Amino acid sequence: MFKKMEQGESKWVHVEGITGLWQYVQLIDWTQPWLLGLMSFHVILLSIAVLLRRRSEALFCYMIPLLILVFFSEFFNEFAAAHWKHFAAEQYFDSNGLFIAVVFNTPLLIICLIIVTFLLMNSLVLMQELQQVKMSVATRAKKDKEK
Repeated sequence: MFKKMEQGESKWVHVEGITGLWQYVQLIDWTQPWLLGLMSFHVILLSIAVLLRRRSEALFCYMIPLLILVFFSEFFNEFAAAHWKHFAAEQYFDSNGLFIAVVFNTPLLIICLIIVTFLLMNSLVLMQELQQVKMSVATRAKKDKEK
C-alpha cells in the first residue's frame, strides 16, 4: 500500500504488511488538502449532529443519509482508485477498501453512534416526562375522588 518515506526505504507497504490500525493511520499523509477537506467535512457533520441533538425526528432523518454514504463507500473507493491522480499525491485506495473504511466510514459510523446515543437520551427524557405526567394525572384523580 503506502508508507512514509524513510531514507533508502521503499515508499509502498502491502496491505498484509500492516499489523495494526495505529500503524496504518501513521502511514497516511494527513497534510494533503483533500484529506484536510474530508476531515473538515466530518467535523461539520458532527457539528450538525450536535446542533440537532434535541430533535429526535431530525436526528433520525439526518442519520439515514450518513448510513447511505457508508453503504456506497465501495463505489466511492472504486471511483477514487480510478481517478486518484486528480486529487491525491499517492494511490491510497486499495481493492480491499481499507483506506476508505478508516478515513471515510469510521468517522461516519462514529457520528451515527453519537446520533444513536442522542436518540436514546431523548427517549429517556421522554419516558421521564411521561412518567411525571402519569403521576400528576393519578394525583389529580385521587384529589378529585376525595372531594
